[in-house]
Amino acid sequence: MTGPDISVVIATHHRGDEVRAALRSVAAQGTGDPSIEVIVVFDQEAPDPRILDEFAGLPLRLLTNERTPGLAGARNTGAAHAGGTYLAWLDDDDRWLPGKLAAQLRSFREDGAVGVVTTGVVLRHETGRMRRSVPDPDLSFLGLVRERSTFATHPSSTMVRRETFAAVGPVDEAIPGSYGEDYDWLLRAARVTSIRHLPAPFVEVAWSRQSHYSERWPIQAGSWTYLLAKHPELDAVPLASARVHAQRAFALVGSGERARAGADLRHATGQALRCPRAGRVWARVLLGWLAWAGLVRPAWLLHRLRRRGRGF
Repeated sequence: MTGPDISVVIATHHRGDEVRAALRSVAAQGTGDPSIEVIVVFDQEAPDPRILDEFAGLPLRLLTNERTPGLAGARNTGAAHAGGTYLAWLDDDDRWLPGKLAAQLRSFREDGAVGVVTTGVVLRHETGRMRRSVPDPDLSFLGLVRERSTFATHPSSTMVRRETFAAVGPVDEAIPGSYGEDYDWLLRAARVTSIRHLPAPFVEVAWSRQSHYSERWPIQAGSWTYLLAKHPELDAVPLASARVHAQRAFALVGSGERARAGADLRHATGQALRCPRAGRVWARVLLGWLAWAGLVRPAWLLHRLRRRGRGF
């Protein structure tokens, strides 16, 4: 017997209502063509067996994270048990829209050189829903170094060939708090395969003040330090260096580390001067200085940005 076309991996941590909503969105994709299996990995909690009865129509397995506690370890646990030709991630508080899996599978079958396919997203916020699609993002390695392209590469929109996942390697479990683990994995993927983006919005992403990472400043700062050391290209390209150091500075301000934040902002300003037309980078640098000067609070600014469907 052959395995399913797609293994859906959902990592969850004490969010029973949310994971059930995510599973309903998977069930709405259908289970015939493409054929799927669903693996729910419970991180730092016991699996809830009631889910098996509630979703009896889904080919469903419940696992406990057997690796490093956190999102990265949970995703890797699911991938290690997957039998599908393709892997698809879904965060437990996100939802897939009808037709997502079929559209991505067609894209893979059209071009055997493509190893990863992503889609556009719709942000679900307390003020409503906002469509965020990127018509033609540069998802080459250098393109991803220059710009993270968050809305073109959200984990819940990402599907990958299983052999590509094996070639790239697992999600890095050493990244502090698993923050930016998707960006790190895509940078590594772009070195070995082609990444295709479907601009149609096939994923509804939770986007609110209560987001898992929205105010965990020390974790964010530590993650950027880790990624700068792991991917030196982020400092070798002025546009990327200005962006990343401004983002780390913002997190450092939120953590109360003004001296380190000031050093990062001076570095980011010097790099931004080499990219005078990079408006979004200059916006990050200027907002970082405002936060450093105490003119705005990082949490308040991030909340205002997110209400407009933006991040820092």
